[in-house]
Amino acid sequence: MIYILSIPFRSEIFSAGFSCGKSPGRERNGERGFMAQHAILRFEKHKGNPARPLEAHHERQKEQYASNPDIDTSRSKYNFHIIKPESRYYHFIKSRIEQAGCRTRRDSTRFVDTLITASPEFFKKKSPKEIQEFFQRAADFLIGRVGKENIVSAVVHMDEKTPHLHLVFVPLTEDNRLCAKEIIGNRANLTKWQDDFHAYMVEKYPDLERGESASKTGRKHIPPPACSSRRSISPNRQEPLKPRWTILPRSTPERRKRKPSPC
Repeated sequence: MIYILSIPFRSEIFSAGFSCGKSPGRERNGERGFMAQHAILRFEKHKGNPARPLEAHHERQKEQYASNPDIDTSRSKYNFHIIKPESRYYHFIKSRIEQAGCRTRRDSTRFVDTLITASPEFFKKKSPKEIQEFFQRAADFLIGRVGKENIVSAVVHMDEKTPHLHLVFVPLTEDNRLCAKEIIGNRANLTKWQDDFHAYMVEKYPDLERGESASKTGRKHIPPPACSSRRSISPNRQEPLKPRWTILPRSTPERRKRKPSPC
C-alpha cells in the first residue's frame, strides 16, 4: 500500500502537502501565471520480501535499468548517501526485527520505503550543496520520527530527471513492536505528518506554503497502478479487457475469512 503526502490534488488518506514559493507558468491573455512548487513525501509499505530488487534499484547495483529509462547511469556518480546501509537490506531488516524480539505474521509490514522530493522547479538554480542541505533536513525529520537505528538506508538519486531521496526503515515502535500502522497511521495521522513536516521544513525554507487538504478541495486520488493501466489502454482498442482477478468457488480455502493483521 502506498501513502503519499504533499500533493494537494490527491486525497488526504494518500496525500497532503505544502508548496514553495511561485514559479512562472503559462501565459494567458498577456499575463503570465504562476505554478506552486510542492514538496513530496511518500510512504510505501512492504509486507513480503521485495528487499532485494528494491536494494538493487536504490543502491544502483545494476548496469542498466530497462524498466526506468529516466535513469542516466553516467550521472550515478553524483548520487550520495545520508545514511549508508550497514549490510544487505534483507539481512538488516531481519536482524533488526529479531533484535526487537518481534513475532511476525505472513502479512506483517517488515519495512517501509519513503520517498522525498519536490517539484522540478524547486531544484532549478540550486547548487549541489543546497540540494544536499534540503535532503539532509528532510532526512533529519524522518530520523527523529522513526529512529536512526531503524533506518536501513537513505540515498539521494541525482541521476534521474528530478533529485529525490529514498529512505528505507523498519517500522518499530518505541516499545519495540513491529507496527507500521501505528507509525504511519490513518487519515488523521497523515494530516499530522503533513503539519509536522511543513513546520519543520519551513524553519529552513520560509517560503514554503502548506497545500490545501483534499477534505477542502474535494479532489480524489487515483492510485498509481490505476493511472498506469488507464494510460496503457488505447482508445481504439477492440479486444475485450481481461479481468485482473479470479472469482473463486465458495468451497475453496482461499475464500475463508482471515483475521486481519493488527499492524
